[in-house]
Amino acid sequence: MKSDDYEIRLAEAGDVPSLASIERRAVRLFEDWIAETGLTAARLENVSSFEELDEARHQGRLWVALRGGEIVGFAQAIILDGNAHLQEIDVVPEHMRKGVGSRLIEAVCRWARDTGHAKITLSTFRSIPWNRPFYESRGFQVVDVQRLTPPLREMVAAEHSRGLRSDLRVVMERPLNSPEAWLRGPLAGFEPVLMPAAHALVQAREDIQGACEATADELWQRPGGAASAGYHLQHLAGSLDRLLTYARGEGLNESQRAALAHEGTQGAHAAALVSEASRAIDRALDQLRQTPLETLFETRGVGRARLPATVLGLIFHAAEHTTRHAGQLITTLKVVRQS
Repeated sequence: MKSDDYEIRLAEAGDVPSLASIERRAVRLFEDWIAETGLTAARLENVSSFEELDEARHQGRLWVALRGGEIVGFAQAIILDGNAHLQEIDVVPEHMRKGVGSRLIEAVCRWARDTGHAKITLSTFRSIPWNRPFYESRGFQVVDVQRLTPPLREMVAAEHSRGLRSDLRVVMERPLNSPEAWLRGPLAGFEPVLMPAAHALVQAREDIQGACEATADELWQRPGGAASAGYHLQHLAGSLDRLLTYARGEGLNESQRAALAHEGTQGAHAAALVSEASRAIDRALDQLRQTPLETLFETRGVGRARLPATVLGLIFHAAEHTTRHAGQLITTLKVVRQS
């Protein structure tokens, strides 16, 4: 089994007893962020109860992520103020940054959309990298305190009474029929000049999630001799990685060259390819956040011939190229599914 082969499904009765330990392992990451969270050792031990999770399972509002039959994460939703609310999401540390959390979020959002909810909300820590910034890059926006509805205010007060400092947390929401990423406002942590590229990458990551359920036949068909959907996912991830390697002023390594030669080779499952492409986009967004403005017009060499480009040119070509292949992926799947 490949390391990226994760399954997301609704929880079953036998899954629930193990979820408390998953949550405990996940919250241990906060031990090094006490100042940013205000958490205490006692609060870290206060996890979701079996009864609460089992009730969510019974109502179809509990999802688990598995790899090789082992549960490595879960998400729980509730109904709050007439809207869907992401109550809890946890992934064990060794399986973080592999697209598991993103896929859990998308499963919850599909449920919320399919059950007629206009938006989904959540509450999270303001300054923790895998909290507010993570959710912002997945379509959530901070809700101004003045806009909080009475039920959301009651939720914040209840969290505060349990030891979660409201001054260190934010409420966020994601419209389920939301406009494209570039119409949702600025993303935190990006220089304005790089914002269009960041928006394009965020949009591409959202767009490719629909390929997770593609069958092997749908993934590798080549309609009319055109490239397969699987190729577009492989090339999207690999080319983004290579272009941003050049932007850092580095050459390709043997692993990157091998990945390039492997593009178009059948075998990987759709969910694994989507996960790898999502992680490549996440790495690209991290690089954009860390790119100093003064380097944007520095010259960079591309390929073995060291063709001339700039850091800014590489970043924008990488974003445009990513969205192009995301669009080709969507179109290819529509063609093969209608044939």
